[in-house]
Amino acid sequence: MLGRIRALQPDVIVTAAFVGSTWSDPATGAEGYRETWAAVTDLAPVVVVRDYPTTGGAYGPECLAKNPGNHRACSVPRPQALAPDLAFDTAADAGTSVTRVDLSDLYCDEDLCHPVVGGVPVYWDADHITGTFARSLAPVLAGRLELP
Repeated sequence: MLGRIRALQPDVIVTAAFVGSTWSDPATGAEGYRETWAAVTDLAPVVVVRDYPTTGGAYGPECLAKNPGNHRACSVPRPQALAPDLAFDTAADAGTSVTRVDLSDLYCDEDLCHPVVGGVPVYWDADHITGTFARSLAPVLAGRLELP
């Protein structure tokens, strides 16, 4: 993959990692992220996007169908929905060529993370966001990219 990135010669490298990934040794995982980012920061700055909130294991469309007109019944408490994100956390001190973007405020208020935002369903299953919601994030992500 590093060869493909080098061949593309990107202006910026945007990456994220699934927070459900488990590491038997988180220190090894963090070092792996740092080494990978260091291998490409000579090409372009790296932006690590925090993974989106989890559904707490609920199947989004099914919950919404069982609770018509009551999206709040399918919301997940913010501390439960925002699982620890090793890649995002590691990026906090990975150097000036690696920055972070957190879009959690687009899913969550102070207390809950919601399955419908702006009338758009967020999840199409238990752990994937809908294409429509993903496209709605694009202009916000572009506006939040902090490039050195």
